[in-house]
Amino acid sequence: RIADVTAPPWLSEEGIAYRLAYQQAQRQQHYRDSIWAAPPPALLTQRLRERLVTPASCPARPAALLAVNLDEFEQVFSSPDASHVVLRLHATFWPASATGSTLQQHWRLQRPAPTADAAGAARGLAEAVDELMPQLADWLAAAACR
Repeated sequence: RIADVTAPPWLSEEGIAYRLAYQQAQRQQHYRDSIWAAPPPALLTQRLRERLVTPASCPARPAALLAVNLDEFEQVFSSPDASHVVLRLHATFWPASATGSTLQQHWRLQRPAPTADAAGAARGLAEAVDELMPQLADWLAAAACR
């Protein structure tokens, strides 16, 4: 089973977030005229449920729980015309049996944004999620079959 992705309040809104590292690195802002189709945690939950399945190599295992917390999901500008996106999250695998071990893994992906605007943030973050999926699937398969 995959639990709904959780996130801090500032990541649970529909605004596309960015930071101006060259000016006010600590201040998160949102594009005024651009929003996600749903809050990022909901979008990530949907993607996880579509892409992750129980590994075929251990189908007899009882259903475990995967919990994911989104820690960072934003575009960071190093100058007015150069930016990158950052996806940071941690996942916890809760085995169905009381004798199994709870496992946790952290990921941080950073990649250049295709363009230095909201469309570049959206495309770059979607690509970062796509890059994360096989890594998360491999980790989940190893955790589920332990």
